[in-house]
Amino acid sequence: EIILKCVAFGFAEKANSFIRGSAFNVIDFLCSLSYWIEFCLPSPYNAELTLRPLRFFRILLPLTHFEVFTGLTAIFITLKSAFISLVVVMYFCFLFFVGFGIFAVTFYHDSFTRRCISAESRELIVPERWCKLYDSGESSCVGEGHICSSIGNPE
Repeated sequence: EIILKCVAFGFAEKANSFIRGSAFNVIDFLCSLSYWIEFCLPSPYNAELTLRPLRFFRILLPLTHFEVFTGLTAIFITLKSAFISLVVVMYFCFLFFVGFGIFAVTFYHDSFTRRCISAESRELIVPERWCKLYDSGESSCVGEGHICSSIGNPE
C-alpha cells in the first residue's frame, strides 16, 4: 500500500505527496519502517529491542472515520501545532532533572554510607538504619549502645 501511494503521489516532493499529504501516512510509514527494522535485525538485538508498540498507532486512522471520534482529528491538529512548545517543555524538564541529579549526587553522595551499628559488636543493627553525624559529635542513632559509623554504600 505504501509503495503504491509513493508511486502514485510521489514520496515527498509535492505538497500532496505521500509524506506531506497526511499525518496518518507518516504514522503508516514509521510503523512499516519499524517492522522492517525489527525484521532485519540479527537475533541478539531482536530479543532486546522491539518496536511493536509503534504499530498501535495504525489503529488511530480508522477511528477518525467514526462519528464518535471526530474530536480525535482536532486533538491531532492541536498536538501538531503545539509540537515545538511541547519539545521545549520536555527539554527544560530533562535539563531540570539532570541538574537536580547532579546536585543530589554531589551533595548527598555520602548519605548512605553511614549506618547505626552496635558499639560493642560493631555489627549492623537489624533492620538497617541510616544515620547522621552532627558537628557536636552526636548521632541520630536511637537506642542504647548504638553508634553511627561509615561502613560503605549498600549493595
